[in-house]
Amino acid sequence: MEYEVEHVPWRIGEFTDFVFDADVKELYGEAFGPFLTVKPYLVFFAEGSEVSVRAASRLIIERVPPK
Repeated sequence: MEYEVEHVPWRIGEFTDFVFDADVKELYGEAFGPFLTVKPYLVFFAEGSEVSVRAASRLIIERVPPK
């Protein structure tokens, strides 16, 4: 499914140092543990805003046979 999300432009910036202190498995589930417990390549912040999410539409995905 594909959703359209609308919002005003967000201000973003990069960090040079950070601390991520969270119980990843509790927040996101067991499956995300391996991905959210390693050091990231990039850390940034976004000063967000309210968003509008439009109704979903079904994506049509064409399967590509392996080479």
